[in-house]
Amino acid sequence: MKKKILACVAALCLVLAVIPAFAEGSAVVSDADNFKQALEAGGDVELGAGFEIDSKLGITITKPVTLDLKGFTVNETYGEMNNFIITIKEGGSLTINDTVGEGKIVAGHASYGYGIQLFSGATFILNGGTIQTTQESIDIYDSAANVKVEINGGKVISSDDNVLGVRGSSNVSVDIKGGELVSGGRTGMYVSSYQEGAITVNMSGGSLVQTSEGGMSGAIQAYKGAVINISGTASVSSNSSAAINVQENVQLNVSGGSISSNSRSEAISVEGQGELNITGGEITSANNSAVSAEEDASVTVSGGKLIGREGADAIKKDGDTASITVKGGSFSSDVSEYVPDDLEVDVDDDGNFVIYVKVTFSDGDEATDNDTVISVISGQKIDAAQAPAFEKAGYTLSGWQTADGTAWDMQNGIVSENITLLPVWTLDAPSVTLTADKSSAKEGESIILTAEASHELQNATFAYAWYKDGALIEGQTGNTLTVTEKGSYSVKVSASDGNITSAQTESEAIACAFTPVTDDPDNGGDCSMILPIAVLAAMLAVLAGAAVYAKKKRI
Repeated sequence: MKKKILACVAALCLVLAVIPAFAEGSAVVSDADNFKQALEAGGDVELGAGFEIDSKLGITITKPVTLDLKGFTVNETYGEMNNFIITIKEGGSLTINDTVGEGKIVAGHASYGYGIQLFSGATFILNGGTIQTTQESIDIYDSAANVKVEINGGKVISSDDNVLGVRGSSNVSVDIKGGELVSGGRTGMYVSSYQEGAITVNMSGGSLVQTSEGGMSGAIQAYKGAVINISGTASVSSNSSAAINVQENVQLNVSGGSISSNSRSEAISVEGQGELNITGGEITSANNSAVSAEEDASVTVSGGKLIGREGADAIKKDGDTASITVKGGSFSSDVSEYVPDDLEVDVDDDGNFVIYVKVTFSDGDEATDNDTVISVISGQKIDAAQAPAFEKAGYTLSGWQTADGTAWDMQNGIVSENITLLPVWTLDAPSVTLTADKSSAKEGESIILTAEASHELQNATFAYAWYKDGALIEGQTGNTLTVTEKGSYSVKVSASDGNITSAQTESEAIACAFTPVTDDPDNGGDCSMILPIAVLAAMLAVLAGAAVYAKKKRI
């Protein structure tokens, strides 16, 4: 009997050893079957060891999952057309971390190594670890809606295809804030939707590299239905074709980062009805123009640096239908043909062609004609030292504003077109002198305080606020104050020209003292009551005598 019990206990221990340690929604897994079970159950999942997936698992996530690779590798060797290791569907989210480092999810089949696919309502976030595939690494299904992909760190690598296939019908969002994306296939990121504006791609950090010289579409092929924003420290580069191909109705906005092509193509190619807006960043082609535009493409440049191959145009226009406007930026060749007539093109100290705009400082007085005009590189700040020091009696120059009254920030304001700046005047505070008609008085008397205000502006008006012992005296707004109580009195005065009110000026304080009234004339008392008292005493004596007389008469 004891042997049977021991055998049962041993069998139970073996079973527990192969069951993942589930506790409060978390699991540590070390084999393929438990990996599938834990991911589909949701919650926190950790790898306890590396393992191989050699058969079709069909993992489908429909709940929130956080997976920590813990430095281990999951290697799928099984392959089948469009068989992704993990599929995320409505309500499902997968966040991948790697707290140890060097962790990987690998789809290694030579022909059918697919990574992660998202359907409607799915979210994928990569914070660490590596997703490595031979085919699509991260793919968003054609008809998917309300999908979010966020890459903050880690690596995504595809040897033969794109690392990001961004499709969908509506509200598809891809945010790349960090990490490394490397594609050895025909394109690094493919972006396309049949619905206009269905996809938004924001890349503010990290890098996207298309490494294959045999690739056809560069680092990003933006086919249709998307808005793509490149900013911050993002880096996009290609060894084949253009780094970014903008087609159909795609809008590409570049405000920072770097975009480069090491192939014989441009760094950015815009065609169809594609739209390119450049306000910053650096765009470089080693062997061609930095930007090319053809068909009905629209290109607007107001900042940034565009560098083409020596001898090539920084911006190339193929055909007559494309629209190119340059209002700012730095260029490796002359772009005068694209610059509006009211702007100037010149060469800076580094040999680059730059756009200059005119900044006119006007005092706003047609009678003086006292304007100062300076040239500023478009996209740059105004050197405050170049601003004139206009003067106006009774006022101080405190800043500048545009013709519509918008304040201009000299420290941060960027000039991208010809502008006129008008002075912002601050009305100087008035001078004020406070006097008293006497230094002290007796109780019952008063002291008159008078504020005498003056200003360099002859027609200035003044407002007064009186204070006793530092506290405002309500209702006293004139230039005089009648004082009947002891205390320390002061006045604050502001000036106005009818539109502008100055800061207040506070006067020196005046101490007002009152002495008490006494009955002793020798002690400074008041004797004005002696006569009335004597008269009253006499009247009382008369009345008393009359009373005595009347009494005797009755007797």
